[in-house]
Amino acid sequence: AGLHEPLVTEDQFNAASRGHVSGRRRSHQVLAGRVRCGLCGRLAAVEYSTAGMALFRCRHRGQGCSMPRRAALGLERAAVLGLSLIGRNSELQGAIRRHLAEARSPIAAQRQARLGEVDGRALRTIESKRRKLLDLYYTDKISPDLFAQEDQRLKQDLERAQVELASLHAEESRLESIAARFEDVATVLAQLDIESAWDAATAQERRVLVEELLTEVSLFPDHLEVEVSGVPRINVLLEEVGLAKVPRGGTNVQSVCVRGGT
Repeated sequence: AGLHEPLVTEDQFNAASRGHVSGRRRSHQVLAGRVRCGLCGRLAAVEYSTAGMALFRCRHRGQGCSMPRRAALGLERAAVLGLSLIGRNSELQGAIRRHLAEARSPIAAQRQARLGEVDGRALRTIESKRRKLLDLYYTDKISPDLFAQEDQRLKQDLERAQVELASLHAEESRLESIAARFEDVATVLAQLDIESAWDAATAQERRVLVEELLTEVSLFPDHLEVEVSGVPRINVLLEEVGLAKVPRGGTNVQSVCVRGGT
């Protein structure tokens, strides 16, 4: 087969080649550290079947969690499917944009309403009251105890208003950042044939794609959830990626069909 153009830069390759923890060898599985059990929330560990099949197993399995093991190959297919859908499905893109806008709208409205109640004039009013209170204290028109009590109340009013506004602003900025990140990721994926790129990529190049574009794959008994960076979770059925459901009383190893998912 002929050589393909590099999918990543040298800096990206070197970054992906570093271990996450000093002194700890990185797993050969490109999704290591990105697979989480949807039942108990723990990261899944990589293990191998007697036939040499790579599997992801909930670290808490057998200690309270019943999540079956999942074949690494099927999870990789789910990740690629999720990435490809973001890049080429305009209806899904539109639904995600509406979802992100709906999440931002009430926060923005709440912040604007609060700004109307506690804008610069209101804050200046509190400061003015504090100055008047201080004048009364200096002219011996109120007792030290009453001054301290009223001054503390005004300080608390000012601090609460500032904290609330800062919190609303931070949340609005966070949601705007997520929306911007989605647009960046969607643009990249629209220009990239992720299936072909994945098939042609080396293990290190695949790792870069995962670390740059994929947040997490969550395991559930009857489906998977793929979280692309900046995008709400996408449900993926087991049969879409060639994973077979475990029958009751059966083993806990997931088989993978030859053709995989759609």
